[in-house]
Amino acid sequence: MFKTVNLMKRRADLTHDQFVERYEAGHARLGERVLAGSALRYVRRYLKPVDGVGDDADFDAVMEIWYADRATWEATMARLSEPTIAAEITADEETLFDRTKYRFYWVEESESDMSGTVAAIDANAQLLAIEAIKQLKARYFRSLDTRDWATLRTVFCDDARFDARTSLSIDGQGESGRAAESNDWVYEGGDTIAQFIQTAVGDSRTVHHGHCHEIELLSPDEARGVIAMEDQIWDATGTTLTLHGCGHYHETYRRVDGHWRIHSSRISRLQVVLGG
Repeated sequence: MFKTVNLMKRRADLTHDQFVERYEAGHARLGERVLAGSALRYVRRYLKPVDGVGDDADFDAVMEIWYADRATWEATMARLSEPTIAAEITADEETLFDRTKYRFYWVEESESDMSGTVAAIDANAQLLAIEAIKQLKARYFRSLDTRDWATLRTVFCDDARFDARTSLSIDGQGESGRAAESNDWVYEGGDTIAQFIQTAVGDSRTVHHGHCHEIELLSPDEARGVIAMEDQIWDATGTTLTLHGCGHYHETYRRVDGHWRIHSSRISRLQVVLGG
C-alpha cells in the first residue's frame, strides 16, 4: 500500500463552508474521475480548530489517497501531468486553493493495535446492529413511498444532514431547467429534512428500491454504509414517468436511545433520466 497526503489552504475570499461545499460539489468529483482505476481510496478531511480560534490556520483540508503500490502512484502522476489533464486540474484548483501554500507528502504509517471498540463487540451483536441499520433504511424507503411522514421523521437524527444535490442531475451541477433545481438541496436537522422530502415528493407517485447494503460498524453506537438504490417517479396520475435514476446513498448512522438513526446521507448518481 502507498499513501499520499496533500495539505491545502482555501482562497482568502472563501469562507470555510463555501470552501467545503465547492470542494465536494466540484473538485472532489474531478478527483474521482481522474483517479478512477488508480486510487484505492480518496478522502478529504476538513479541519476545524477545537479551541474555537478563527480561520488563520495554515491549512483547511487534508486530502489522502491510497494506491496499491508506489509504481501505481508514479504511473498516475505521469498521467495527471499530461498537458490537457494538468491544465484542467490547475484551473479547478485555482478556484478553491491558495496554491502558494499547497503541500504534498508521501506517507510511512505505523499503526498501534487499539483493540476495543468494534473489535470487542460480540459477533452476534455486530450482525444484529447491521441488520437493524438495514431495517432502518428499509423504513426510509417504505415511509417515503407510502407517504408515512411521521415514520420518515423517526429515521433521522435530530442533527442529521441530507445532501440531495444529485437528485435531478448526475453530478449535482445541473446547468438549467429542472436539472438545476436540486443544485442547492442540502438540508440539516431531522425536522427540516423530513419536511423537505415531503414537499419535494408532493403528489407524485414514487418507487424507491435499496439493496446491496455495505455496512461498517465504527463503534458500538456509530456506523457508516453505502446502499445501492434505484428511484422512479411518475406524475400524480401515474401515467407519465418524470424521473428514473440509479446510484448510491452514502451514509453515517448513530444509535440514539437504543435505536439506530441516519446521521448523514448523501446521494451519488450513476445515471439519472428526467422525463415528463
